[in-house]
Amino acid sequence: MATHPIQPISPANDFDENDYRTLDIAAGETFLSGAALTLSGGQLAEAGTDPATIVGFSTAGVSDYSWMADTRGTVVPKVPVATPEKVFRGNLSTAASGTPTTIADVSAEIGVQYGIVLDAASGYWVIDHSDTTNKRVTIVGIDDAVADGDGNILVNFTVIPSVWELLA
Repeated sequence: MATHPIQPISPANDFDENDYRTLDIAAGETFLSGAALTLSGGQLAEAGTDPATIVGFSTAGVSDYSWMADTRGTVVPKVPVATPEKVFRGNLSTAASGTPTTIADVSAEIGVQYGIVLDAASGYWVIDHSDTTNKRVTIVGIDDAVADGDGNILVNFTVIPSVWELLA
């Protein structure tokens, strides 16, 4: 039985340039890589638990892009966002990864829908194994390195289409 470290949510497969969008970051944002993002006044903002809409997941943290400026020296931070209609990789856990979520039968997780939540210990977003009410994602695969009885398992997932916030 292994406990997998909490990792940032990331694309599960190769995306091309059409699968990313780069938008302005709302003032005061401090999100990390892998954060669930929504729009606030046309700018990117970290979502709250079980967001009504998901623009996508950040491929970098705000601090990674704080150096960006236009030709006049005005800082205009932006961050690439992986769009929601793709497959992502993340941990199946709870909001408190200090107590790992152990999965007895990992194959039984495929097809199950869960909410998402910010992990209190790591600061990264996870698929919330304790929330089957506020469904935001569907598990579509299990990482090859995972076995029955492991904790905080790595899974592939898709965002449920009803919460997509698609950008032009």
